Amino acid sequence: MKNYLSLKATEDEQGSQSYTANTYSVRCMWVSAVVVSVCWLLNKLHIFIVDQSIMNLAFIGSMGFVVLAYTVKHTLGFERRCSSYIILFLLVAMLTFVNMELSYHVTLFMLFPMVCCVLYNERCFTIYTLALSILGILGSVIAGFYIGLCDANMLLLTWSTTEKHRTEILSGTLNTNSDLGKLILFFVVPRLLALIGITILLRYIMREIQEKTAKAVENRHYADMDGLTDIFNRHKFENMIETHYKKQNSIAVLYIDVNDLKKLNDRLGHEYGDILIKGMASILKDFQTDHCHAYRVGGDEFVLVLENPQAGDRVALVSAIQTEITNRKLENGVVLSAAIGSAEGDSIRIDEIIKEADERMYANKQKMKAEWKQVP
Repeated sequence: MKNYLSLKATEDEQGSQSYTANTYSVRCMWVSAVVVSVCWLLNKLHIFIVDQSIMNLAFIGSMGFVVLAYTVKHTLGFERRCSSYIILFLLVAMLTFVNMELSYHVTLFMLFPMVCCVLYNERCFTIYTLALSILGILGSVIAGFYIGLCDANMLLLTWSTTEKHRTEILSGTLNTNSDLGKLILFFVVPRLLALIGITILLRYIMREIQEKTAKAVENRHYADMDGLTDIFNRHKFENMIETHYKKQNSIAVLYIDVNDLKKLNDRLGHEYGDILIKGMASILKDFQTDHCHAYRVGGDEFVLVLENPQAGDRVALVSAIQTEITNRKLENGVVLSAAIGSAEGDSIRIDEIIKEADERMYANKQKMKAEWKQVP
């Protein structure tokens, strides 16, 4: 069961990451489509002087790719791995098509897919997107030269000074012949170098971000966890009261106090007392779920909080923990005993509920001490 839950949690996490990455990729498509729309509008206003048929094709095509992306979302969903491959393909295909038509207006668009693929955080997606982008650059330059507004149509005016070109034009010696080799050498290769460079840079940046994030998570973990028992500490408990528990509908609190810890420490040493503490924490860990968490709030005091309990859940939980305490065998023959008090109610009253559970725990402890005294 634990292996199944762990696998299920991993699948959910991967699905969530895919959904987020795909969402941002589609937003990138939207941004690109908006830029094309602005260019189309400026051309309509005669601020740009591009052939309107080229602008129309770029505008309609970009919107068409966005529609395809939303079709994938509503048919396959963004959580699936195959959707990620499709969305990245559509993103590269869209930007390749737009570059084919408008070229120097949107040249930097071809870097967008590599920026987006960082969010997928997998080497296979980086390689896949880079391969598509290389093909996209090659295709957009060559096809754009013949059917679009391509900067490669100014090929021979890019290798020397304006004065030299003016002299050649006036003398009639300017050679305007172009071929595939020149397109690849002067336009495809520089863009590929820029693409590869930004890809390497993004990988380094992403790795640095991941390391810093992991360090921050680790530091937060140590700040929130009790070092001896590896369950949440009092600091985390107080923070959860203010930021989380008061927002729930109802709450159940179990206050647990381990019996005779001081006596055991004084008689046998703190290492034996630690056995008691870790034994109690181990039991409470077994009862933790997404909506039920344990905290060590003092030397021998623990709190278990159950969110939105159903009728009878609190009583059943107390009974199950008491049974586990009775049956739990600890190392070195140490015997575990604990007093438990519980209370529940509206989450807005959580401070009162905690106090009530604490008072009931103390009453339970006094009752247990009285019963021990009666034992011959």
